[in-house]
Amino acid sequence: MYFSKESYSIDQTFHLGAAFCPVGVGASLAGMPPALIQATITACLAMPQENATPAAFSQTTESLAAFYQGTWHLNDKLDITAGIRYTDDSKSADMLVAPTNLVAGALLAGAEDHQLSFDDSQVTWLLNSKYQFDQDLMMFATVSTGFKSGGFNSVMTQGGLTADERTIDSEEVINYEIGARSTLFEGVMTTNATLYRTEIDNFQDRSFKGLNFITSNVGKLRQQGLELEMNVYPTDELTLRASYAYLDSAFLDYKDATNLPGIPGPQDLTGTPNNRSPKNQLSAFAEYADTFSSANLGWYARIESNWQDDANVGSTTNNNPQDIQEAFALTNIRLGLLGSNEDWSVQLYAENVTNESYCQNTFNQPFGDQFGTVSNGGTLIRCVMGTPRTFGLRASYHFE
Repeated sequence: MYFSKESYSIDQTFHLGAAFCPVGVGASLAGMPPALIQATITACLAMPQENATPAAFSQTTESLAAFYQGTWHLNDKLDITAGIRYTDDSKSADMLVAPTNLVAGALLAGAEDHQLSFDDSQVTWLLNSKYQFDQDLMMFATVSTGFKSGGFNSVMTQGGLTADERTIDSEEVINYEIGARSTLFEGVMTTNATLYRTEIDNFQDRSFKGLNFITSNVGKLRQQGLELEMNVYPTDELTLRASYAYLDSAFLDYKDATNLPGIPGPQDLTGTPNNRSPKNQLSAFAEYADTFSSANLGWYARIESNWQDDANVGSTTNNNPQDIQEAFALTNIRLGLLGSNEDWSVQLYAENVTNESYCQNTFNQPFGDQFGTVSNGGTLIRCVMGTPRTFGLRASYHFE
């Protein structure tokens, strides 16, 4: 049995800065009569500039669960495992947004005063069968369910949110797997293969609302594919590893998705892949480890490389082609020295040795409409860059 209780609070505010009223307000009212623009700027400057949009969010969560799992050994080769879990979640929250600068509040964070509540109880289960053909081959099949608890959007947003928009329902999952684990050539090679399909109902997805991201339930997502892994041990000192993953991602139902920049109304993304879902991924790894017999010290040299296919890395799910990160590979190298009892180690490393430039994620320019960066279907995109080529030295010591 499990029980947990958690309470926390989040406080947010905007300090406007000298340029907000004359520049920000002016840009947002572009095209309006000059007298109206100047009057609004004057009103903005007359109201507080510090702590202009204070927001306070506090939440308390209680979760109670009971879980049981057992394995039945039907014979020397066949095992059946079954598990069941009951979970009860209860959450309550208060959200207060009370702008002291009403002009800033209209542009940044609408006034809100909500008392929020969320309750959900779920029964989830697992069923697995495993058949050991011999000591070198095992096959399995699994069906399992799960859920991600719902909750609340806790950040202030442009225009504000209703209590219903602030509340997120639970996400429910069913997963199917079938696979094999094998050992070949008397332990020189191992191979693993898994086919899977995951279906997610009430998928919790993020969308960008002026300044911050909010989460909402958007429909049904399917993720399915194949994973392969091979390990080879040609000698006691050398280890080789390679893996491949194929992913077929598609929304089975997503009719009210975020629109492309500058295009009004929602769009239907049914049949399109989810963000951060590259079709193909490859990785390879080689390590040689040995000892200096005279000094009784261990050493190793390792090189690893990971490649992934094109993928949309946008923070908003709107199938914007501007958010596509083209395929790229990262390669790392490590050289290490180990003490005789492995109580200390020194490692020299180089990461992203080819200095690959790539975006970890992208997001739309805030206030794109006001700043004039939005066109018909496109906008200025901000990129959070991945770590460039990095060299370093790590050392550790384990005290008894």
